Amino acid sequence: MSIKKEMAIQSVSEDVEKAAEITLSQLNLFMEFILSGKIKLGEEILQKAKEDEHKLDKYEVKISDKVINTITLYHPMASDLRKLMACYRISDNLERIGDLIWDSLRYIEEINSQELYSRFTKLLTKMLTISVEMVKRSIIAFNYSDKESALSVINDEKSVDKLHRKLLEKLVKKTELNEKARQLLITFLNLRNIVSNIEQIADLATNIAEAAIYSFEGVDIRHKKNLPEM
Repeated sequence: MSIKKEMAIQSVSEDVEKAAEITLSQLNLFMEFILSGKIKLGEEILQKAKEDEHKLDKYEVKISDKVINTITLYHPMASDLRKLMACYRISDNLERIGDLIWDSLRYIEEINSQELYSRFTKLLTKMLTISVEMVKRSIIAFNYSDKESALSVINDEKSVDKLHRKLLEKLVKKTELNEKARQLLITFLNLRNIVSNIEQIADLATNIAEAAIYSFEGVDIRHKKNLPEM
């Protein structure tokens, strides 16, 4: 491998790591706020979340451009090409996680019933905890070519799906008792959106794990029912 090509690929990987650090920071901020049980974010939290979301947008574009330039200039062979495409896929999913966090924080701001929201923070926290750990392990899988971590992320997706269904069933039961109350309905709709976003974060973590396996094994396991052995 030429020195310039090696440096170009390394630069892409480093940018993915930086984007991952921002995403994890966003997830920690999101988790801390869910744990607080509050529904009013405050200007400082909103500002920090928005700044990080913008940073991820810029990294996604930057990484995409670098991947295209590296392929065009250096014509990487199969293993290097897989690495670059995995970086592109991971960057795209990290940016989408950032969007989901930002949207979820805005949904919280629109909730009108503190009482109803408080009933579901425990289940929200459980869902989010699993999703955050999935993102962390998917990043570790990519950085260290750790197949076991990648497969564990993919298997955990089912746990988040189950919690999603459980929370929605609970929300429906609670809301049916107060179907004429406009504010409770608004709270229900925003909680449903937050839950959906957390589930999507888990889905995106799975995408990152699949990209990690593709990077170091050259096997694309997307949409396959039978996963490789752990």
